[in-house]
Amino acid sequence: MNCRTLVIAMFAIVFLPAFVLAQKAVGPTIGSQVEDFSIVDQFGKEQKLSALLADGPVALVVLRSVGWCSQCKDQLIQLQRDLKSIEASGLQLVGLSYDKASVLKDFSALNGIEFSLLADPKSKLIEQLGILNDTRKKSTLRYRVAYPMTILIGSERKVTAVVKGGSDDKLHSSQQLMDAWKAEKPAEPKRKKMGFVKVLKNRFVVDGKPVVFKGVAIADPDKIVKDGHWNKKHFEQIKSWGANVIRIPIHPTRMRSRGLEESLKLFDQAVSWCGELEMYVIIDWHSIGNLRTKKFEADIYVTNMKETLQFWEAVSKRFAGNPTVAFYEIFNEPTLNNGELGTCTWPQWKAMVEKIVDVIYANDKNVVPLVSGFNWAYDLREVKNNPIGRPGIAYVTHPYPGKCKPPREPHWEEHFGFLASRYPVFATEMGYALVGQYDYMIDDGSYRNAVLKYFKAKDISWCAWIFDPDWSPGLIKGYQYEPSHSGAFFRDAMLGDK
Repeated sequence: MNCRTLVIAMFAIVFLPAFVLAQKAVGPTIGSQVEDFSIVDQFGKEQKLSALLADGPVALVVLRSVGWCSQCKDQLIQLQRDLKSIEASGLQLVGLSYDKASVLKDFSALNGIEFSLLADPKSKLIEQLGILNDTRKKSTLRYRVAYPMTILIGSERKVTAVVKGGSDDKLHSSQQLMDAWKAEKPAEPKRKKMGFVKVLKNRFVVDGKPVVFKGVAIADPDKIVKDGHWNKKHFEQIKSWGANVIRIPIHPTRMRSRGLEESLKLFDQAVSWCGELEMYVIIDWHSIGNLRTKKFEADIYVTNMKETLQFWEAVSKRFAGNPTVAFYEIFNEPTLNNGELGTCTWPQWKAMVEKIVDVIYANDKNVVPLVSGFNWAYDLREVKNNPIGRPGIAYVTHPYPGKCKPPREPHWEEHFGFLASRYPVFATEMGYALVGQYDYMIDDGSYRNAVLKYFKAKDISWCAWIFDPDWSPGLIKGYQYEPSHSGAFFRDAMLGDK
């Protein structure tokens, strides 16, 4: 062997293993299943893969380190800048590195990182995923570091794509991640255009065809945001129950706390999701009390006529021409509470209602205003001889079990059912509980079947209260969406058209 041959052979011995390693396919294979894991994030909060996937697909961004890798830092900062558009596409970002939680927390605070960064200081998860760089020497800074990449994980913990930056050792960009996600994301089925809901005599119609609405009310968006479940999945669960309408309440106090514009942005998201799912929306100004005297049942309901008009002016301008927003429930539950909240006659209430409707119609003539009567939106008897003097109106009732004793049908007929032959009637709240703190919601078994049978005979639309695990009577037991007794009953009614 001459000197030149010897040099070439020595070069191959020294450098070939590294070259082969660089070409080695690293990372989980497409279609493989990731083992469920539980690991803490930068705030010490436990994050479980199965729980994360309950809110949609996960992009697991695997990093070398935020302590010493400048590329990794730049990548996370870019991903944070593009976080809204990434999340809007239906993808969740979650980081992973062998850094300690304290290091990740400091980096997050310094750079405004809003998504979870998982701390794996012993590289157990990194090794479990098959992305451990085992070429680094022990006792060095990069010992047990991960190969950088992003793993897209979908339903059933299946790997749908692995995104890398390229052979030049660069990390991928936000755009490369989005391109990979778009390539793997199933094409959304083309949805039919939703028609405007109109009032024709005593019926709701869409494109001239009668429609009876059946759905649920959700909690105030502000609450759902704070619960961490304001996302499309929440609405998809409702759609899976067979609903064609969702009632979204907003409390005056919560609106003021968040701000009108920020509150409207939440409605923007809800309306977009509901439009994609082909469900109509009721926006509900959720106050309880006497708007004339400005006396209310609790602080959360406090408002006044000026604020109410400002709210409906902003809402009607915002959603004018959007068929998904079909109904504006102008005031949730007018009540005098047996005189404790002052006085208000029907003519006085009617004049206030007509003023609100005029503000709405000045901006949006394609929406249906929903008008409640007194006695916590139950009693519509005054409408018989003095209806609201505006076209396109529908009337609201909230017939909970405690409003009357069985047989309830005569009482229902007297208080709201008689109107169904002249105007559309919508029970935007109704429901029951088997036990609970509110006696007026308790059903001994005589209410639930009777009320749906009565609604069906009258073509009365309805929304069950409430698709929330905390407010009563809750239709779900938690955010795993297991239905309660009433939840299962109303779900089956919507799916089976009882």
